Amino acid sequence: MKKVTDFDIQSVHEYWVDIENREVWIHGVERFNCSDVGEEPGVEYVMANKVIKNLHLLRKDSSTKPVIIHLHSCGGVWEEGMAIYDTIKMMPYPVTIVSYTHARSMSSLIFLSGDKRFLLPSSYFMFHWGTLEVGGCAHAVHSTVNFCKTQDEKMLDIYTECCGGSKRFMGKTAKEVREELSSLMDKRGDVYLSAYEAVEWGFADKVIESWSELYKK
Repeated sequence: MKKVTDFDIQSVHEYWVDIENREVWIHGVERFNCSDVGEEPGVEYVMANKVIKNLHLLRKDSSTKPVIIHLHSCGGVWEEGMAIYDTIKMMPYPVTIVSYTHARSMSSLIFLSGDKRFLLPSSYFMFHWGTLEVGGCAHAVHSTVNFCKTQDEKMLDIYTECCGGSKRFMGKTAKEVREELSSLMDKRGDVYLSAYEAVEWGFADKVIESWSELYKK
């Protein structure tokens, strides 16, 4: 059995990648509040930068060997999250994503970019309309709001595609699925699903209860 070297440990903890075993970690850069309790800022530039680099490193190593992504993020910035989403979708190798704790908001979309999507038993899935903070002159605010509406439509496209043909929406057209998802977000604000409900709705493929299920060939 190969021994774990200091370099292997450094790669995982500092660079979030294990090139030999083809695994990537997606998690926020920890920050501390006045009580020294760690807080996770969610998807932002530093995360996106590291993850995108790692995915390309693995692509250059092999365009066919599968990759496992460990996702543990509370959500975050749309642009940076979609950069990760698009990069994963464009990779030639198959990608399995396992989500810890939750796949919610922006991290729910990153989760959906995987070819296989696994949740842990106590994880949950949450989707909602994105929030917007904007400033500037009236014309700039109006332009920004209109642009963000197109982002909402893109998000709804992704959710609708995943739900189509699922047990929860069996027999419904894409238009009907889209309208129901939109209505739920309008009514509830945040729509929460358990790990098992997420599978039923088509947002996840499986709830795994042992690591052997994740690493099964």
